[in-house]
Amino acid sequence: MPRKPTSSQAWSAPLPALADENPWKLALEGTGLGIWDWNLVTGEQTHSARWEEMLGYGGCELEQGYQEFSSRIHPDDLDRQKRAFEDYMSGAASIYSADIRLRCKDGSWRWIASRGLVVEHDAQGKPLRLIGTHTDIQERKAAEAEQRQSALLLRDTLGSISQGLFVLDAQQHIISYNARACELLDLSPDFLKSRPTLQQVHLKQLGRGDFGADLNRVEAHARSYVQSMGTGPLPPRYLRVTPQGLTLEIKSQMLPEGGMVRTFTDVSNYVQVQSDRARLDKLLLSMQSLAQVGGWEVDMLADQVYWTEGVYRIFETSPDAYSPGTAMETVERFFTPESVELIRRSYFDNINQAATHDLEMEAITARGRRIWVHSVG
Repeated sequence: MPRKPTSSQAWSAPLPALADENPWKLALEGTGLGIWDWNLVTGEQTHSARWEEMLGYGGCELEQGYQEFSSRIHPDDLDRQKRAFEDYMSGAASIYSADIRLRCKDGSWRWIASRGLVVEHDAQGKPLRLIGTHTDIQERKAAEAEQRQSALLLRDTLGSISQGLFVLDAQQHIISYNARACELLDLSPDFLKSRPTLQQVHLKQLGRGDFGADLNRVEAHARSYVQSMGTGPLPPRYLRVTPQGLTLEIKSQMLPEGGMVRTFTDVSNYVQVQSDRARLDKLLLSMQSLAQVGGWEVDMLADQVYWTEGVYRIFETSPDAYSPGTAMETVERFFTPESVELIRRSYFDNINQAATHDLEMEAITARGRRIWVHSVG
């Protein structure tokens, strides 16, 4: 092992007049890079003070030589460093380049970018001397690790959501998607991996007849956009039905740099529930009309009254002509004073009790006709 250099020997190079031979070396060191010089004939290796400072040393504490360097390489990085050197020396790589971790004075590990070039050959072309740099890339590696973690988290998140997702760049190429989008749109991952444009996706879907004859599977307000293959005015939301019978809600959000995020949500169940509810509401209204009954609700906290169409019919008015106000205003508007007092005693005064009522009361319709109503609640 070469002896430890003194301060004046920190650049005691294996070849004479090193600084004079390579004035650029001093310039490199001035940029903050660690410099190393390896004599491939004798095996001697020297390094600059900055090389040591990156690892937490004072600058002239470590032995000069390859052994000092190699003994500090992280065990998991030894093979990578060796392969990088062999690839360069065999001509498979144009430069020696390896990102490795080196052990610091305090025992921690620091990422270093090690780069080198052969600067001297013999008459037969055999390499004699390798000179290179060490660059501290700890912050870059930390940022890359954080970015990888974020990418994994994003991938897992996108894989678990029920929505399909497209992310498009400013040229409308699909740069990201999830498996759910492939499933809902019946598009193969291989097709989306090719980064097609939105226009190409629309063209493929149009060619397969996904949007139906005359685009009848797409909501009317979005048909011109679909017909233009995504080049026309963008509707922020629309519905379409797939050939498999799913109802998809398509939402699009433009990004500041010109890209776009598009989501595809299966709302088939919701649409079916809404359809069933509308059918039941229509049935209920028909039954109330036939039975001459109506339904009402009083919100005690908000002091508001809600009527069905049957109540309007009983009181000979309509939602356009009359809107129920507060509970007592509505009661006093249509009932006789005796009935108002009966209503007040029956349930307004029992607001904190679990009470029911079953009353017959006299009312006056909006047309002034006196009627009797049977109220159960």
